[in-house]
Amino acid sequence: MVVGDNWLESNAKKGGCICRRCQGIEAKKNRERNVANGMCSSHKDRPQVEGYTKCQPCLEQVRAANLKARNVPGICYNIGCDKPQVKGLTSCQEHVERDRENALRHSHRNNAKRLGMKFHPEVPYAMLFQFQDGKCWLCGIKSNGRALHRDHDHITGWVRGILCSSDNTILKSAGVDKSVAKAESYFIKYEMNQDRLIPILDYLENPPYFQLIRTLGLPVPTGTYEQYMKHYDLEEDI
Repeated sequence: MVVGDNWLESNAKKGGCICRRCQGIEAKKNRERNVANGMCSSHKDRPQVEGYTKCQPCLEQVRAANLKARNVPGICYNIGCDKPQVKGLTSCQEHVERDRENALRHSHRNNAKRLGMKFHPEVPYAMLFQFQDGKCWLCGIKSNGRALHRDHDHITGWVRGILCSSDNTILKSAGVDKSVAKAESYFIKYEMNQDRLIPILDYLENPPYFQLIRTLGLPVPTGTYEQYMKHYDLEEDI
C-alpha cells in the first residue's frame, strides 16, 4: 500500500474499497502514528503547533468554523464579512454569486475533463460562453440552464463551440468526427436545407473556439491537443 499525506485519500487514489469500521480503525492508527512522530494528527508531513496535536492550517480551519458557528444572526457567515444575508440563505449576495461562479467553473472543468474536452490554458470555457453571448452558434437559441452543450472534436480533443441540444445531436448523427466529407453527404442524402447546411460546414471548418483563440492573438490549433501543448511548451490548466 502506498502511504500518502492521508491514508484514506491514498486508498481512494488506488481505487481501493474499505468498510466504515476498517476506515475508522486505520484512521485511528494513522492519527496515533502521526502524533507519536510529532506531526499533525491528520497530516503526516506537517509539524504540530506546540501544545496541540494539529498543524497550523488545521487549527485555522477549526477556529474559522468556531467563528462561523458564533456568527451574528442575519449577517453573512463568511469570516470578515458584515453584510446582511440573502433571505433563506446564510451568505450575503456577493458571496452567493461568488460561490455560484466557483461551482459552475469547477463543474464545467470536471465535466470537460471527464468527456475528454480540451481547452487552451489561457482560454477557459467562460470566455467562450461570453464570446458566443450565451447562444447556440448555429441557431442562436439562448441558454436556459441545461439547453446548451459544449461540442468538441473526439479525434483531436479540441472544443469547437457551444451548441443547442438539437444541433449537437445533428452533428453526432452525421458522424462529423469520422469524416466531414461523409457528414456532408449525410446531410445531402437527407436533403438538408442549404440555409442550414452552409452554417454547419462553416462551423466545422472554422469553429468559434478557434476564432476566439485567433482573436486573442494566440496560435490556432492545427493538430491534436497533445501536439499543440508539446509544440508550444504549454502546461495544462488543472
